Amino acid sequence: MREAGIEEIVDQTLRVFLTEAPQHHTNLEQACTGDDPDAIAKAAHGFKSAASAIYAYELADLLKKAELMGKEGNGDGAKGIFETIGNEYKVVMQYLNDHIADDQ
Repeated sequence: MREAGIEEIVDQTLRVFLTEAPQHHTNLEQACTGDDPDAIAKAAHGFKSAASAIYAYELADLLKKAELMGKEGNGDGAKGIFETIGNEYKVVMQYLNDHIADDQ
C-alpha cells in the first residue's frame, strides 16, 4: 500500500473530510431550521456522499434517511433525526481527530 501511495490518499481523504464536514453539518442544520424539504435533501445528499467516502456508514445511513425524507417533502421527519445525525457526526469527527493526531 505504501508503495502505491494509498496511505497518502487515505490520509488526505480523511483530512478533507475533517475540513469540509463542519460546513456540511452547518448546511444541513440551516436547511433543517428552514421550511424547505428540497434544501434538506440537497444538504443531506452532499453530506452523505462525504461520509460514505470515508466509510462512516452509520452517519451516511442517517443522512440518506434525511435526504429521502426531504425528497418526500417530509421536512419535519428530517428535522426529527437531525439531533441523531449531529451525535453521530460528533463521534466520527472525534474518531478522525484522534486518528489524525496519532499519525502525526
